[in-house]
Amino acid sequence: MKIWRYIILLALCNCFVTAAFSSTESGPAPIYRSIAQIELSMPLENYDGERIKIAITDEILRMVSSQYIDMAWDSLKIEEEMIKSYVVAIDAKRIKDSSFVEIWVDSIDPLLATQLANALAKTYISAKEYPDAIQPSIRQTAKPPINPLNSTWDK
Repeated sequence: MKIWRYIILLALCNCFVTAAFSSTESGPAPIYRSIAQIELSMPLENYDGERIKIAITDEILRMVSSQYIDMAWDSLKIEEEMIKSYVVAIDAKRIKDSSFVEIWVDSIDPLLATQLANALAKTYISAKEYPDAIQPSIRQTAKPPINPLNSTWDK
């Protein structure tokens, strides 16, 4: 049952990778990453370490599922084709040994990356489809990135 989630995630990543190869006259277009953080508070007394890891992993997959991405796009009121043309990748990762999750959006447009990262965080929390044991909150909203990922600053 969980395998379909991975398939959807891989399909979404493949759709967004094509935008990464867009280029300008001087080379590849710069790619900007914007990150929003969500805290998934859980009553730890009822969960062992493995159950916490599984619960958080399930919620991470839900955060970046096609359903939530579509809802976030709709909330931005931006044409889907524009988002597909500018967004390179969407991902979510747990911050090691914590209940914090980072939602990453990579885009050739830094403001779009920020808007979409924040929209995904808000969409996940407002959907209220997470287990009762999890009480999510936005820990940090995404800020517009200053430097692109593929700049000389990262080398």
